[in-house]
Amino acid sequence: MELTIRKGTMADVESFIGLMTEVHAEMEQKEWFCMDSPEVIRKAMEAGNMELWVAMDGQRMAGALGVLHPGLEEYNYG
Repeated sequence: MELTIRKGTMADVESFIGLMTEVHAEMEQKEWFCMDSPEVIRKAMEAGNMELWVAMDGQRMAGALGVLHPGLEEYNYG
């Protein structure tokens, strides 16, 4: 396995959502992971309020980090 880490783009959003959904589904303690809805993730990326970093194994997403910077958006919970 050879990982490449790069800044994610809108083209990576659906894979990111899929990866998070897959991880959450396999977790025994699901309450440990509070996943934003796909709509919030898409909206934040489109607005430039989310920074996404992806670890790629060839064409496959092996890991990712999404950092939400919502400012005063309505989905800013805290």
